[in-house]
Amino acid sequence: MLKRLASNAAANLSSGLVAACCQLAATGFATRIWHGSEFSTWALALSISAIAPLFGVNLSSVVTRRLVQDRHTNRGVNTESIIRGANKLSRQLTFWATILLFSAGLVIYASTPGPEDHGSTLILLLPVFLLSNIWQILWQTAFGRHYSEERNWPPTVTQGAARVGGLLGLISTCTFISNSPIYAATGLLIGTWTALAACTAAFKPRSIAKKPVTTPLNIDSQYLETRRVFVGFGIWSLGSLVIQYGIPPIIAALSPATFNAFYIASTLNLIAIGALSSAMSALLAPVTRWHTGGQQKRLRQLAYFGPIVCCTICLLAFICEWLA
Repeated sequence: MLKRLASNAAANLSSGLVAACCQLAATGFATRIWHGSEFSTWALALSISAIAPLFGVNLSSVVTRRLVQDRHTNRGVNTESIIRGANKLSRQLTFWATILLFSAGLVIYASTPGPEDHGSTLILLLPVFLLSNIWQILWQTAFGRHYSEERNWPPTVTQGAARVGGLLGLISTCTFISNSPIYAATGLLIGTWTALAACTAAFKPRSIAKKPVTTPLNIDSQYLETRRVFVGFGIWSLGSLVIQYGIPPIIAALSPATFNAFYIASTLNLIAIGALSSAMSALLAPVTRWHTGGQQKRLRQLAYFGPIVCCTICLLAFICEWLA
């Protein structure tokens, strides 16, 4: 048990490490080839599109929790319906994320100071960046299914491959074709989805041992239950939207010529938060299983030693952020 938990925690931390390296590499690369208002336009579009994953944040955790509970209480009777209902919810979240964030881009376009092409470039960049980020909503159900089986490496490899693929697409396009922001964003998009297609073909969730009978009514009921649990994370998402993701677009719009340093600091902050979250999420499936099975001894051990582990990880994360 401990070995599997350590492996899953290592997988999640590896995912955070790859995301950090890719974010820092992309930010460093962008600050070297674009400056002033051109860089702020790129960063503004990227910051707006980076809000998209917040629409589906913790959906994988909700799916994990519901699948583990169903497996240990109903012997997987509702597994297929839970998965289909969650997929329906993820598609709806993707639709609204795209519509609302593009609309926000139009509002910012109408009020952004700077050169005349500053706003028009933003409108061209934004849909490309949104298409490069919505996979983080669409893949939540698949990730939750892997997590429920306590197999964290497939999601880790998928997320890492998508980010590395996007980075390679960005750098390759700027090196061999053009360093125009539009071409660079297109290279990022192509690299991301190429890597996702390869990982989807390579990693298949385990098949359901006894496929239950699914009906539209059952799928709808599971969809509503998943949505009910998922809505509980809305306050967290709104807080992140305002504090972590909302400030960079405001600074980019108000002071595009001096945005570089602020953007780098904001990126480091997001990296630290992501590392802490990924380390703790490895506990979700086993803790749900312990709670469902009434294993009080393990839950008490978690309560005793969990804060010590959390404090240690926080300290290490902030030291690494400061040095970076």
